[in-house]
Amino acid sequence: MSISFGRLSEGRYGPEEFDIVFVSCVDLHGVARGRFVLRSSFPGVIKHGLGMTKGALLAGVKGDMPIGLTDLLEQGWTSGVQMPDMTTLRPLSWLSTRTWKVGHVICDFETVGGEREVTSSREIAQAQIRALRNLGFEAAASAVAEFTIFYKDTTKPVELHEDTSPLLFCLAEALERSGMQIETVGLGLEPGKLQDTLSSSASNPYLVVAAVVAAGVDGLTNNTELPLKDFAVSADHGSETPESLQEALEGLDSDVIMKSNLGELFVQRYLYLKREFEIKRFEDFRATQTAQDGVAPCSHAIDRAIYMLSL
Repeated sequence: MSISFGRLSEGRYGPEEFDIVFVSCVDLHGVARGRFVLRSSFPGVIKHGLGMTKGALLAGVKGDMPIGLTDLLEQGWTSGVQMPDMTTLRPLSWLSTRTWKVGHVICDFETVGGEREVTSSREIAQAQIRALRNLGFEAAASAVAEFTIFYKDTTKPVELHEDTSPLLFCLAEALERSGMQIETVGLGLEPGKLQDTLSSSASNPYLVVAAVVAAGVDGLTNNTELPLKDFAVSADHGSETPESLQEALEGLDSDVIMKSNLGELFVQRYLYLKREFEIKRFEDFRATQTAQDGVAPCSHAIDRAIYMLSL
């Protein structure tokens, strides 16, 4: 089954429509960091922003303070301001009740001097889109949610010939209420479009967009020819795709073009966070499990389970 999304509809909601608004920025992992603001205080936040320490955007996946980022320590964990982008104000239908209507607004992180934080993942994505626009192009993308419906209390999937339209229409309606523009609802067997299937739902969406657009900007700037014209032979190049987070980080660390486009400081911080708070924690946890069980994990599935437990 699949649901494809178009662009978010703009300007549909006003601040007076919500009793509480979740005001947030996205950290380097793609996690929303912020606070809930009551309706009475929200106008002030719209005008002046909401204070936030830069460290909140550069913490580990469990909120660990990145003490290895010495430049931040020297700055004393400088504070900044979350400035709401009111075109992103949307209802959070799954948090709203009959008593409280809850909204969510995405913010840009700015310094107290009013400058955008250059290592913010949202700013990095916007910078790449601006670079693309300077070349005379506009970025356009959409998302597709692909999923399987199972019979209740079983692991048996619903057959494709069965009528699931009532459920799909309910899902589409709920997503529409949250400000998502639904383009199509179907079985997921329709003729395809060009898709990026390397990134997953665990990715930071801003960094996925930034990386893809940065690669495109470099190709357009240098008139680079696509290495694969025939997608039928792409399977022969499967080994070029990183097979682990460690390999992916090594690839980023050695990619001069991506470092230049995304920013050396951002890449330095990103590599540190992923290595210190994910890879190192995973390896330590894995070693502990091996010592307890006396046998090293022998499959990707077991390694993945240990990784999820280690976070």
